[in-house]
Amino acid sequence: MKLLGFESLEVLKEAHGQWIEESLKKDKLAREEKWSRSIAVGSKEYIENIQIKLGVKAIHREIHESKGSFELREDQIPYTADFGTENERLRQENIYKWDPFLSFNR
Repeated sequence: MKLLGFESLEVLKEAHGQWIEESLKKDKLAREEKWSRSIAVGSKEYIENIQIKLGVKAIHREIHESKGSFELREDQIPYTADFGTENERLRQENIYKWDPFLSFNR
């Protein structure tokens, strides 16, 4: 509340409701990936400060610029890079037809 500059929780609640209404009117319901894939989003100075505070936990995390803001995140590695050959065993032709009505006590 204080960081956003609101004098009370009620004023913050009212502003938040207005932000949601504005987004709905503008049809801005699409997910913004930077909020879900990043550890932190903001100015370059803010991200650098977070990176310093995280210390060794931020060693492999990169700062990326995206549409005027910065993100602290790990580079995404394709899932198949590590598990491609293991996933081959999960293909449809290897499926076991399970009958949930069979008793395990037979």
